[in-house]
Amino acid sequence: QVFRYDEDQMLGKNVKMLMPESHASKHDDYLYHYMKTGEKKVMGTGRKLKGRKSDGSTFHMFLSLSEAKVGEQVIFTGIIRDMSAESEERQKMEAMINSAVDPIVQISPDGTMQMVNPACCQVFRYDEDQMLGKNVKMLMPESHASKHDDYLYHYMKTGEKKVMGTGRKLKGRKSDGSTFHMFLSLSEAKVGEQVIFTGIIRDMSAESEERQKMEAMINSAVDPIVQISPDGTMQMVNPACCQVFRYDE
Repeated sequence: QVFRYDEDQMLGKNVKMLMPESHASKHDDYLYHYMKTGEKKVMGTGRKLKGRKSDGSTFHMFLSLSEAKVGEQVIFTGIIRDMSAESEERQKMEAMINSAVDPIVQISPDGTMQMVNPACCQVFRYDEDQMLGKNVKMLMPESHASKHDDYLYHYMKTGEKKVMGTGRKLKGRKSDGSTFHMFLSLSEAKVGEQVIFTGIIRDMSAESEERQKMEAMINSAVDPIVQISPDGTMQMVNPACCQVFRYDE
């Protein structure tokens, strides 16, 4: 069913007919080498490979291979899991991540960047290969970067959360050393035995610029401006307000 052959089309034929040419061309040599030396590469373990269907199309699969001896005869048994559905889901997820307008970065527990999307490269002004395999603290100003490894170590040791599962305003550092305001949402996931952390970043540069423009307009206004909370507490006054009412801010 998976390889789309009838049973009589497969029995008595070489198993390499179920493999893409790149792997099929080496398979006989691998079997000969194993029978001669006993050196194991896949035997007794599992491995992700590609399978080849009767129509020539390929699919992702996971192969578990074992060896047994029946009398004087050696036989090999392969158990195959079709990973097509998982591969399609992964491709959809990758497409979503790669098309996201917000920067996304995925790191390991030691801070190593394992995945960055195009938006992340664009905002921080690095190429992907300049980021992958490097510590994520390169994207932070020194004041925060110097503490980041200790924070990760403390979290992995104690489970005490400070930012994990929440959002926080921080500063990011671009390749040219300039900094910008950003909002970081950080989450944790477990894939098998591996812990990964995913950060979704919102670049707040535009918001920060707009706020600065607004503050400049308010501070340069000739009319007094005052901003209060619902309980009447003054939260902001402009220079004109101080001048008219003759109070310091």
